[in-house]
Amino acid sequence: MDYLMKFIQKSLLKAEFLWTKSTQIQKQSKHLKHFHKKPSEQLFFQLKYRQLHQEQVEQYQKIIRTKQKIEAENPLRNKMYPEENFIDAFYSSQKEGFFDNNKYKLHTYRFKAFEQPPKAICVIFHGMNWHSNLLAHIAEDLAKNQIEVCAYDFKGYGKSQGLRGYMPDIKRHIEDAHQFIAEVQKIYPDKPLFLCGFSLGGLTAFHLGLENREKFKGIVFFAPALKDHPYYQRYPKIFGRFIGRLFPKMKVTPTNKGRSSAQRNKVVDDYLFKVDELYYKEGLRAGTIRSIIESMMDTEFLYHDFDVPFLLFQGGHDKLVDPSLASQLIEQSPSQDKQIIYDHNLWHGIPLEPEIDEYMKIVVDWIHKRV
Repeated sequence: MDYLMKFIQKSLLKAEFLWTKSTQIQKQSKHLKHFHKKPSEQLFFQLKYRQLHQEQVEQYQKIIRTKQKIEAENPLRNKMYPEENFIDAFYSSQKEGFFDNNKYKLHTYRFKAFEQPPKAICVIFHGMNWHSNLLAHIAEDLAKNQIEVCAYDFKGYGKSQGLRGYMPDIKRHIEDAHQFIAEVQKIYPDKPLFLCGFSLGGLTAFHLGLENREKFKGIVFFAPALKDHPYYQRYPKIFGRFIGRLFPKMKVTPTNKGRSSAQRNKVVDDYLFKVDELYYKEGLRAGTIRSIIESMMDTEFLYHDFDVPFLLFQGGHDKLVDPSLASQLIEQSPSQDKQIIYDHNLWHGIPLEPEIDEYMKIVVDWIHKRV
């Protein structure tokens, strides 16, 4: 049985590699010009590429093996949004099946600026498995500085309705975000609008900015899911993508019982797994994996179209998204207003890292300069 499972895994991995390679070649051909080199030059570049690739693989694997965590104060400090359901009738456009006619209500939140009227509005998008109250401390920091914050729980997460942890269609998910932005602008028609997104929320904010550049004064990213990490949980992701179309609701990873690869703070892990009932701890669903991974693969070829002011925080020990996305986005984006803060020691869950208080001072200053 073990031999059979290894054979299946190797077969899936090989098929995944061939399919991914062909897809990337097709997409790259749309953006890159063909060029020719002499045979000697071709050999040199092939050898150089192999050397760099091997060094990158070793670095990635070293990061993935890093399991040492720290114990620090939980930056949440029991903070929560003071106002919920400020938009009462907000429903998702997503469906859970071909014959699904249900409407799924999405739970909304607001943190009013301590000093009124607010100078700006910021919409915050949470990450996969998270919910909006896990970013309430960020919302409070903004509210203390005359920036009013609005947010909602994605369908299937937090207090929103829908099958837990199920997001089979990123396009419909983006439509929900568009709808939420429209509702917020009805309430604040004349206020400068900013976006802030963590992980999946960063992917959401990226596509909103890509499609509506004029609407937003700027976007703040915390470890955005714009490029998949190539060496973390490869087999579950491969398996999930293959069966995601046939059995999208199937869970392909076991229930997480208390250890997260996103946070390096043990105190935060204890809170998420022992206290927070809304944090999604169950196995990841195949349809969710497929939609997010494929969306990240597509997004990687859109950096050169992203012309929105942005501030990006990225950690070098991020195991869930590829840390190299930071340098690639800064190089390829045509935006004239772009800044990246890179810390080699940070993991993926930057909003719950001990350094977040210092980073929020930078965020507040960055937003104020653009109001």
